[in-house]
Amino acid sequence: MKSKTFNIKLKVLTPIHIGDGSSYDPTDYIIDKNEMHVIDHDRFIQKINSNKTLYDDFLGRIKNFTPKSIGLINFIREQSKGLYRYSLKLDKKALEYIENSPNEIGRAPIDKFIRNPFNDTIYIPGSSIKGALRSAIIEVIFRKLLPKEEA
Repeated sequence: MKSKTFNIKLKVLTPIHIGDGSSYDPTDYIIDKNEMHVIDHDRFIQKINSNKTLYDDFLGRIKNFTPKSIGLINFIREQSKGLYRYSLKLDKKALEYIENSPNEIGRAPIDKFIRNPFNDTIYIPGSSIKGALRSAIIEVIFRKLLPKEEA
C-alpha cells in the first residue's frame, strides 16, 4: 500500500502547555513588563567571579539564605539583568495573573515547556498532536453512534 502525505494547518483554540517535567525556579527567571527572561547562569557566574565585591556579597547572601528570604533571589535577578538565555512574551492572561497576584509571581516555580535540545526552541511533539487528533476523531465517532438526546 502506497502512503500519502498530507499538509495540515492546525488552528489552536485554547492555550497549550506541553511540559518536560521540570520547572524554572525563582532564581532562574525575571519577569519584567510583558516578558519572562530566563537567566543565563553561566554568564551570571562569570560576572560574579570577575568582581570580588559581588562575589563576597553573593557568598554572604548564600550563607544567610532561608526559603522565606528573598534577598538572594533579588540579588541574582539584579545582577543578571541583560544576561538572558532567551525571553518569552507573556500573553494577556499571564499579565492579568501577574497583576492580580504580584507577591506570588517571582517566588513560585514555573513549569517549563518542552524544548528542542539542539536549538532550544519550543515545539509540540508529534505524539501530542497524534493524541489530540485521535481524541477528536473518537469524539466525532461517538457523536454519530450515540443517540441524540431530545430537548
